[in-house]
Amino acid sequence: MKRLILILSLVVVFSGSQSKAQNWAPDGAEWYYDYVNFWYEGYIHIKVLGDTMIHDTTCRILEKRGVIRNLEFDTTYYRYIGKEFMFSNADKVYLFANNKFYPLYDFTSMPGDTLVIPQNDDLLEWCDTEGKIIVTDTGSELVNGQYLRKIVVQPIEGTHWAIYGEIIEKIGPINSYMLPEPDWACVVDLFEGGPLRCYSDPQFGLYNTGMAPECDYLVSILELEENRIKIFPNPCAENLHIHIPEEMDRPKFEVFNSKGQKVLSTVLEMSMNRLNLSSLIPGLYALTLEDGTHFYSKLIVVK
Repeated sequence: MKRLILILSLVVVFSGSQSKAQNWAPDGAEWYYDYVNFWYEGYIHIKVLGDTMIHDTTCRILEKRGVIRNLEFDTTYYRYIGKEFMFSNADKVYLFANNKFYPLYDFTSMPGDTLVIPQNDDLLEWCDTEGKIIVTDTGSELVNGQYLRKIVVQPIEGTHWAIYGEIIEKIGPINSYMLPEPDWACVVDLFEGGPLRCYSDPQFGLYNTGMAPECDYLVSILELEENRIKIFPNPCAENLHIHIPEEMDRPKFEVFNSKGQKVLSTVLEMSMNRLNLSSLIPGLYALTLEDGTHFYSKLIVVK
């Protein structure tokens, strides 16, 4: 979750009807989301397939596929994940789940407002069917020559399903996945996707958050193999050992919590480093290493 997000936002001219106000998921729209999960790394690709009718509502069909590298066995596999059905009006984006439509993103929200979001996987044995997020901030910024509205959200404590960080009109969440994900306490190792790498559509053009050099790049895998980066133990209770190769010149090391907040930042001066993480609250963290030439990211568990 490095270069944590080129902040953006917009105000687009809308009309009242759904057909004219369908600012979300136009034809040709594509999203690339980062995927890092222990010894697996890669990306999730979501693209628009067309329209369908659900409960007399015209919805956009979004297809999800993953390209994942198993670092332990040095193999890459391609995974079909499924489809989502969504639609938008002038101010809200809705997701069809549990046989009803949920307002997933609401750009009329004010700080303190809450949204009920649905589960994204069939995990009824472990998780509630719904979660709740709270809006902490709102604003707008210029992206690709357009002003886009944004809201900033975080999960309410105790909820099982979450979206966090910035959500940008037309683009969606930046710091987290497009769809609600389960929290770490609810279920382990079943995350579908991570922060946004890229969004594009034929009219809007390409927006790249800078997380990866290319939208479909298998983040850090080549660097990991070629430069012999080693980080252990994982999970970590106290001291995290980081071995970096000579090719990396004083890389910047950063750690982010599950809400996308930076909790640690330092420069590594030696090839073998030891960092004490005992001050961190137990949970899931993302770490990044960058020296201007190489970029590496990994999820770790602090226990």
